[in-house]
Amino acid sequence: MPTPNIIINNVDKSFFTRNAMTPDDVRLLLEKLPVPGYVNRIVLDGETTGEQKGPVKTTKHPMLYALNNEDRKVAVFLSSTGRATRNIGAKRVLKAILEDEPKSVLMVSAPTR
Repeated sequence: MPTPNIIINNVDKSFFTRNAMTPDDVRLLLEKLPVPGYVNRIVLDGETTGEQKGPVKTTKHPMLYALNNEDRKVAVFLSSTGRATRNIGAKRVLKAILEDEPKSVLMVSAPTR
């Protein structure tokens, strides 16, 4: 099963420094996500932002979304309230991968790639 392309779009450097990661670290982590085969790209987007409610109040909280072959966003992620969602906070996904719990943020998962 091919690994989806990882695209990092317009993400502020502060996101990487706050999370003590480089863009390459993030790319490698996101490649480990067990997404379904119909997902061909995962985008870390600094322009699709959400409000972060943690200790650092910011609206520069990059979001992740998955695209299929038709360039449509697909709802493969699991929101914090347990619903399928197309956009999800990047930090939450990265934390889940680091804790070896990627299925906690995926609505639909595929066998490990």
